[in-house]
Amino acid sequence: MVDISEHRISQIENGKCNLTLKTVNKISNALNIHAVKLFNFYEQ
Repeated sequence: MVDISEHRISQIENGKCNLTLKTVNKISNALNIHAVKLFNFYEQ
């Protein structure tokens, strides 16, 4: 659905790699949310 390998997703989740805007866009589209929500750590 995201067109990113499981290994890469694991690296992202564990902070082991840098994200490109293209990857952020793919993830936010797959989750059906705005990309900024991926970085909003204060919202409940």
